[in-house]
Formats: sequence, C-alpha cells, structure tokens
Amino acid sequence: MYTTQTTVVVNWLLINSLLVAGALISFWLWALTDCLIKEEPSFDKVCWIIVLVGLNVVGSLLFIWHRKLNRVTAKAAGLLPPGI
Repeated sequence: MYTTQTTVVVNWLLINSLLVAGALISFWLWALTDCLIKEEPSFDKVCWIIVLVGLNVVGSLLFIWHRKLNRVTAKAAGLLPPGI
C-alpha cells in the first residue's frame, strides 16, 4: 500500500511534469505561429515549418536562435520595415 508521503511525491511530480510539458508546447506553438505570420512566403518559410513540425521544441529553439534574433537585429538596424 502507498503511504501518504509517496502519494504527495507522485502528485507533485505529475503536476510539475504537466506544467513543463505545457510550457514546452506553448513555446513550440509560439515559434510556429511566429514563422507562419512573420516570415515572407518563400522556400525558407516552408523549410522552417518542416523543421518546426519535425523537431518540435528543438526546431523551435533553432528557429528562435537563427531567424528571430536575426530579424530583431535587422529591425534594430533599420533594414526591415515596421510591423515585421
């Protein structure tokens, strides 16, 4: 039979696992929608969507690291129009 302490630990692990999974799914969806909305229609956009769907969270990290940071830098330098 399980003790009360074991039940509390199992519940704590379950709740934390669900919170982490929810955060990772939210991050993945944010990166995917950012790619769908902000990227210009091109072959690069299709490739990034394939990477995001295929690699999930790892693909999201790659997208944010490579594309989003480059877009923010270009916007700060005045190379992109406002709204992108």
